Amino acid sequence: MLRYYFWRKLAPIILYTAVNPGKRGSINTLYTTVLYSTLLCSTLHYCTLLYITLLYSTLLYSTLHYSALLYTTVLYSTLLCSTLHYSTLRSITLLYSTLLYVTLLHITLLYITLLHITLLYITLLYIALHYSTLHYSTLHYSNLLYSALLYITLLYITLIYSTLLYSTLLYSTLLYSTLLHSTLLYSTLLYSALHYSTLHYSTLHYSTLLCSTLHYSTLLCSTLLYSTLLCSTLHYSTLRCITLLYSTLLYSTLLYST
Repeated sequence: MLRYYFWRKLAPIILYTAVNPGKRGSINTLYTTVLYSTLLCSTLHYCTLLYITLLYSTLLYSTLHYSALLYTTVLYSTLLCSTLHYSTLRSITLLYSTLLYVTLLHITLLYITLLHITLLYITLLYIALHYSTLHYSTLHYSNLLYSALLYITLLYITLIYSTLLYSTLLYSTLLYSTLLHSTLLYSTLLYSALHYSTLHYSTLHYSTLLCSTLHYSTLLCSTLLYSTLLCSTLHYSTLRCITLLYSTLLYSTLLYST
């Protein structure tokens, strides 16, 4: 548009004033030259500002988009880690409770079974001794009854002690295994959490530094580019105005001398 305006509107006026010199032509030439320089300077200034605005807007949008994705990823990872940690603790608690319940149930059933067998054995022995009393003497019956009761008592004590010892060993083994499993699992989760936190902190720190560096570099580059274009435009316009003014004065002087 600027080129069209120059070649269609300004060029014929400049050509006319060059062919037909005069006071009016010199003033028109100076006016059109200043107008052309002003339009050129304004156009370059507007284009530079538009370019810088678009560049800065694009970088700002990209930074916000990247920050939003990073924040969403970190939030999702944190929620996932918390959910897994809660599920793991819940699983450990359920496993420990189940093992404890099974152990107690097993001990109770074993104790009831042994007690039932002992009572049945005592009953059968008492019936046998009572039946034998009909054929033997009272002294022989008393000795057998005493020996049977002593044997049954020792057997009962041995069974109770063995049951308690077995139950204690079984319970201790299950408890130790559960605690060992829980400790190893908890240590693994703690190590993973620390490792994840370290990576998360390093990633955020690196991303912040990278974003700040890009932002600073962009602003510095935009400032330098804008300053260079503005300085070049002003320098070009000043030189052109001085040259045209000097040429106009020289042309007017020569025309006046002639």
